[in-house]
Amino acid sequence: AQGETATPLIDQTASHLQHPDIVATSDTQYSRCYGKTDLFFSKDKRDILRAKEICRLCMEKEVCLEGAISRKEEHGVWGAKEAREIRSIATRRRLVARGVIKEV
Repeated sequence: AQGETATPLIDQTASHLQHPDIVATSDTQYSRCYGKTDLFFSKDKRDILRAKEICRLCMEKEVCLEGAISRKEEHGVWGAKEAREIRSIATRRRLVARGVIKEV
C-alpha cells in the first residue's frame, strides 16, 4: 500500500547467537545473530536463506565460520554456511593440506 514501509529482510540487531557450545567474547559481541537460535537451526529453506543473509552482513562471519569448522558443527548456519557446506570446506582443506588437490 502507498506510504507503507517494507519490513527489512535483515534484522539490525548486533549481537551473538546463543548456542551452548559458544562462549561470548569481546570478538563476538558485534555478531548479528544473537537470540535467533530458531532461525539459525531451522530446516525451513526460507529460514536458512534469511540466516545466511544475516550472516553475510556480519563482521564476525569469518570467526563464526572458522569456529564451526573447528567444532565440526553438524547443524545450523554458521558464517553464512550450512553444515553440509562447512563439511565440504573442511574436507577440501584436509585434501589441500595432504597435497591431494591444489588450492584454488
